[in-house]
Amino acid sequence: MIQSIQLGKYPCKIYEGSKIEKIIFWFVDTQRMEISNKVYEKIRAGKSENNYALVVIGIFDWNRQLSPWDAPAILGKDDFAGEGEVLKKWMVEEGIPKVLRHFNLEMKNIELLIGGYSLAGLFALWTYYETGLFQGVASCSGSLWYPEWMEYAKTHSPKEGSRIYLSLGTKEEKTQNKTLSQIGNYTRELYQWYKNTKNVKKAILEWNNGNHFTEVEERLVKGFLWLLRN
Repeated sequence: MIQSIQLGKYPCKIYEGSKIEKIIFWFVDTQRMEISNKVYEKIRAGKSENNYALVVIGIFDWNRQLSPWDAPAILGKDDFAGEGEVLKKWMVEEGIPKVLRHFNLEMKNIELLIGGYSLAGLFALWTYYETGLFQGVASCSGSLWYPEWMEYAKTHSPKEGSRIYLSLGTKEEKTQNKTLSQIGNYTRELYQWYKNTKNVKKAILEWNNGNHFTEVEERLVKGFLWLLRN
């Protein structure tokens, strides 16, 4: 079942399985929400047990709403406004409770998962740390180059039993932009750190062909399937 609903001020698409035991929350630019249909169909093709729901939440201002703290622009003129705290608070106080009521479920009976691509992948990882509500996170080609992110990640502990999926394209670090060129080093470093962190039950770093814009849907599908299977 597919439904389009409004969660407060956020447009939302819900893909509902026959029995809901797991819910994946995924943030997408409102201009690109149509990719969720293809992603869901590919997840269904790769997952035999239809015991999950995919909740796709539309974001109006990517750099403003998904950035965990403010930072200067690295491409173009749009700075990162650091309003991720607002979105995170909405998720905890309104978004998740409304979704659970939609399914007539209680938190204790469900597994919450979160994921995203690019800056949404960073936001998912940060929200995973901050809230402690999710059992797994997929940061697909996540913006781990974000200023001060590595310091934050290593001074905050993920919850006990964490399952963390990271991915990156092989060409993403091959850029003349000094900030973006560090993405490969940061992603490898963070993966190794997770492997040696006692609270992390499972962690994986998956490499994909191409640059940041190559096979976005397929990378998301890989991350979400890993969460559902692990």
